[in-house]
Amino acid sequence: MLELNPYNRFLDGRPLIEILSATPIALAELADTIGPARLALAPALGKWSPAEILSHLADCEIAFGFRLRQTLAEDHHTMQPFDQDKWATLYPGITARVGADCSM
Repeated sequence: MLELNPYNRFLDGRPLIEILSATPIALAELADTIGPARLALAPALGKWSPAEILSHLADCEIAFGFRLRQTLAEDHHTMQPFDQDKWATLYPGITARVGADCSM
């Protein structure tokens, strides 16, 4: 039988809302531990830096939130893809500032 949520195995038994609520805090703590210099450092040529990964997560949250709203509001909605690599062309030079405003 096809599992309704294929990501369920990554939830380690905790309720989804608990994980979603804790994720921004965990990411901020990790970013603080890594430090500004390492946040900007890609692990290898062609790989995203931690700051770029955080930017990608922010983009995905916006895109997925919009997709969810469309799915709930529109009959027979067709989900639109986005090209993460094209979106990522804006990531270089973005710093992952951690603080009260949580801006990246």
